[in-house]
Amino acid sequence: MAGVSDDQPHLAASSIYHVAVDPETIIKWNTKKNKAFFDDTNKELLLLKPQGVIKRIPIDGIASKKQYQMPLEDVKAIKFSPDGSFITLQRTDSDVEFYNTHDNFRFKQPIKTNPKVENKILGFFWTNSANLIIITRQGVELFALSKSNTLTRVNEFKLAVNWFVYSAQLRILLLSTGPKENVMHGLHFKLQPNKWLQLPKFTIQLSSEKELLREKDLFISLVYSKVYCIHAYAKQRELHLYHLTTDAIKKQLVIDLHATGTCFISVIDNLIVAHNVSQKVSMIFDINARHPRDNHISFPLAAPLPLAPIKLPQKSKPAEMAPSSPGDSFSELYEEWQFVLPRHAVDNRCGYVFSFHIALDAVCLSFSDRIKLVDFLVRRSGAKEMVLQALRQMIEEKEPLITIAQIFDMLNDILLAHTAEQSRIAAGGASNLASSNPAGDFTNSPAGSAPNSPTPSRSPSASGGLNTSSTLTLDGFSSAIRQADDLSSRRTEYFMNEYKRQQQKAAGAPGDDLSGSSSSSSSSSGATSAPAVKPAKTVDGKTVIEQEDMYEQVFVPIEERRSADHKTMVAVIEEYIRSLSFHRLQVHSFIYELIIDLLVRNNRFYQLHQLLQYHVLSDSIHVACQLLSLASSYPAAMQLSLDMFKRLGEPHQILEILLSQNMLLQAMRFLKSLPTPVDVRAFVPRFLSEARKMNDMPLFFTAFNFFRSRGELDPKECKDHITFFDTTNSIAELVPPNTSPPFRPS
Repeated sequence: MAGVSDDQPHLAASSIYHVAVDPETIIKWNTKKNKAFFDDTNKELLLLKPQGVIKRIPIDGIASKKQYQMPLEDVKAIKFSPDGSFITLQRTDSDVEFYNTHDNFRFKQPIKTNPKVENKILGFFWTNSANLIIITRQGVELFALSKSNTLTRVNEFKLAVNWFVYSAQLRILLLSTGPKENVMHGLHFKLQPNKWLQLPKFTIQLSSEKELLREKDLFISLVYSKVYCIHAYAKQRELHLYHLTTDAIKKQLVIDLHATGTCFISVIDNLIVAHNVSQKVSMIFDINARHPRDNHISFPLAAPLPLAPIKLPQKSKPAEMAPSSPGDSFSELYEEWQFVLPRHAVDNRCGYVFSFHIALDAVCLSFSDRIKLVDFLVRRSGAKEMVLQALRQMIEEKEPLITIAQIFDMLNDILLAHTAEQSRIAAGGASNLASSNPAGDFTNSPAGSAPNSPTPSRSPSASGGLNTSSTLTLDGFSSAIRQADDLSSRRTEYFMNEYKRQQQKAAGAPGDDLSGSSSSSSSSSGATSAPAVKPAKTVDGKTVIEQEDMYEQVFVPIEERRSADHKTMVAVIEEYIRSLSFHRLQVHSFIYELIIDLLVRNNRFYQLHQLLQYHVLSDSIHVACQLLSLASSYPAAMQLSLDMFKRLGEPHQILEILLSQNMLLQAMRFLKSLPTPVDVRAFVPRFLSEARKMNDMPLFFTAFNFFRSRGELDPKECKDHITFFDTTNSIAELVPPNTSPPFRPS
């Protein structure tokens, strides 16, 4: 990505690493004094300190000060129950010890034995606070723990097991069986206690008969709300992805690694990161970057690079967690590291726990296609600001309009899905989101199913229309506009105040500074500086870019800096309006107001007239008010505003405008032309007062008789005008009419 401007620090060209260790999350312990175990279920490091003390250190949290005392000789494995009530330890191959952390009650649970078949414990884990799973050579045993500290075997799955792989995040267990160790049996442990779901049996494909599948080459992970078994096939230099569902399991995707050697997997923000131990590089793959029907990925997103140099933090931490000096070392890159999904690694030799993150700013530099860049960024968490920044760059660098149009369509596809989801939530419907289902396809209903997206409402209230059941004065009009959305209401109030200021100036009145600031282009553009980016909303894992974001973070900053010429800006905003309309999304008024402001400021009145004539700019109260404020610089805007108010069904506002222009006859003709009579009794005193101020008696008599014939002459409100009419009419009857002198023929 070229042309990075100074105000865009995220896409720094100096970044040369794509995967880095977060220095703030590094955990260190003293390997000489402490023995460490990683508890995948609770995502914590368990330190076995001298004198039999257990210390719990959460990977993504704050370590508890509470410690536990017990004999810790010959401990092979140790885990806490999810609620912390029990500590489970394995010292031998035949039983598991239980320690109640509340009352120190202790007991052992032996496994089933068969004198004819050797049996031993391969591992154990908690699925919830009441269920413990023990995997042995002869199968799987499910135990239920009661409140009375008794353990009951509630289920059993008999199978000759070679080894197993378990994902605590997804609660899925894969058991290796068969002579080649590549026949997999799966169990999914549901949230309900004492239950599991058996998955279809499947076979990991190997290239030769003598080859054995290795435990360290198999990984279970969630990628884009789908559960995959990932086989890092070093011999073929490939990753094989098997999609796990309750109905069938099949190989769905092959990823080329282009390098020999053992690979370990991390999954960070739905990106698969393959860490090649031999080559000491990390490669990033996005399975959604391919065509949906393509089952092969040939190249990573960016060039394979090593991890960024690990910078150890210097701030003070507990002794077992903090590096003792700047010279602290860790094992050679990837060597002797235990990779823990989704994004952790444990260096057992030197005593570190690392957490990885993707350097998105550096990865973005690898994209030459900006459509693919935005598609990549909207799928990343926390990348909303980078999406908006990329849009600003494209406009400033005059990216072809067809490219920008495709990106707008992509973003508005997401916005439409978000709008439909909000409509369902407002209607009380359940939102069927993949994010609410951590096991992806392991549900009774298909993932991702949703009803058809409804067409967004186009009611007057939704578009900022006002309740016209009561009469509004010009002063009341600005306050009533506040019923609409905040951003448009502030701009509309400015336009109405600007119109009033022009009227006062034309009348010779001093007038107040109704706008609160000088009438400058920056005022009419709505803001002088871009506000902070709002927290990102997501739908189906994609970042939602709303119209307010485009206005505040893209269009207005570019216009304030004048970093793009007005022709480019007008064309881009027109394309954005087209995309919104194509997706049947209601265009907010501030988008229309911005393009009108651009056209007027650059004297492109003919183009503005065309956009309004062909309804490219939809009718709204806000746009009509803006046109009204332009009447002094573009006289035709007055008639355009009146026509728009008429189409919107706002007769009271039309009367206000005509009265402010002393166009009384036109106002009465307008009232007479309305197909449905409108009650304008509140306007009658103003009509008659304006006629008297103009000292136009025929006009006064005409207005008086017009409203009297309509039955809208209120005797109480118009008492003074009725008296004046009667008095003037009586005097007129006493004065003889003017007569011409008699005709005298010569």
